[in-house]
Amino acid sequence: MSQATGPVARQAEQDPPEPTGPSFDPWGADLQDPYRVLSRLRSEQPVFFSPEVNAWCVTRYDDVSAVIRDTARFSSAETFPRPQGLPPAADKVITNLWDEAPMVTFLDPPEHTRVRTAMTGGFTPRAVAGYEPLIREIVTGVIGELGGRREFDLVSDYAEHIPIRSVLGVMGIPAEDNDAILTWVRQGFTLFVGYRAADEATLLDCVHGQKLFTDYVTRLIEERRERPRADLISVMATSGGNGRGLLDGEIVTQVMTMIAAGHETTSNAITNTVNAMLRTPGAWPAYVAGELDTLAIVNEGLRLDTPVLGLFRVAKRDTTIGGAEIPAGAMVLLVIASANHDESKYARPAQFEPDRPRSAQSLAFGGGVHYCIGAPLALLELRVALEELAGAYPTLRLASSQPPVYRPMSQFRGIDRLPVLAP
Repeated sequence: MSQATGPVARQAEQDPPEPTGPSFDPWGADLQDPYRVLSRLRSEQPVFFSPEVNAWCVTRYDDVSAVIRDTARFSSAETFPRPQGLPPAADKVITNLWDEAPMVTFLDPPEHTRVRTAMTGGFTPRAVAGYEPLIREIVTGVIGELGGRREFDLVSDYAEHIPIRSVLGVMGIPAEDNDAILTWVRQGFTLFVGYRAADEATLLDCVHGQKLFTDYVTRLIEERRERPRADLISVMATSGGNGRGLLDGEIVTQVMTMIAAGHETTSNAITNTVNAMLRTPGAWPAYVAGELDTLAIVNEGLRLDTPVLGLFRVAKRDTTIGGAEIPAGAMVLLVIASANHDESKYARPAQFEPDRPRSAQSLAFGGGVHYCIGAPLALLELRVALEELAGAYPTLRLASSQPPVYRPMSQFRGIDRLPVLAP
């Protein structure tokens, strides 16, 4: 991908369109409750340009569903702004991720197909079923660390621990190395997202961390090729039997992607779902009593307060979405949170109703060739997290009736703190 000629660069050379609809600022004014303005926009102007997002926002279910599957007109490449002005050593790391070994989420077919195919063996129904004893052990361990406390923060004391330990365990990374891996992943985030606020010394320290991370994962890859195990790194390391397997650098990138994205989204999903249940009268007691199905609760929680606000795409050519003319090279935000509240698909979309008829497939995990490859693992983590929490805390309730505060975290939508009580 060429920085100078890519679609994002072409868009930057153009004058941005005039605003064509009401303001929409999901990381500012509309952060805490985007659903109210999105409901109005779906009716009044379902596709519009938002200066705050610098993208054309698509809000209706049918339009989002169509674009998310359309790789002929819309690209997933270059949908994240490339960090600029970094020290040479840091820029070299970024160049590797953008040009030499991109994340699978930033690839289009056929390269996307090649990389994803090499990863799928770790997410088959049989493989995921084999992870359940490990996931349940992790969740019960987190509950044990609460020490029977009757008051705790569901985010920092529970939800945040489960996905990160789960994904590292499923990858086959020894538990004693978890802290080092998390440090290196956070340093990666600083390079990719927080570089504007970091000084040169911090950035160079992050570069050193990425070198340590790469060396560590490369050693694991070599070990798994010699002695494969039932883990994700083994799947990717031994996927080259058809001559189209992954290079070591590509595996390192996908490992980082799964750790970072899987942790944030699943942690948010656990918290958002429990929050919805505890704010719905009678829902938690009904679940504890076995009157509500866990998978139905998980699916409704993902629909109601989707942990990913939306996905970006780039228009490959001049095209039309929902009557709006989108120029080639323009950024498009598929607002999944809005699609999952579309009144034409879901009656009473703002209410938590686990027993609602499934009139439409939730788009929480995306769709088409980019449907989240880790969805089966995330669903397993969510199911076990809810089952074990209900068993340990049958009288759980919110410590405050005040609305939760959401964090301004890029495309992720997650609650900052959720104090709970179990009297």
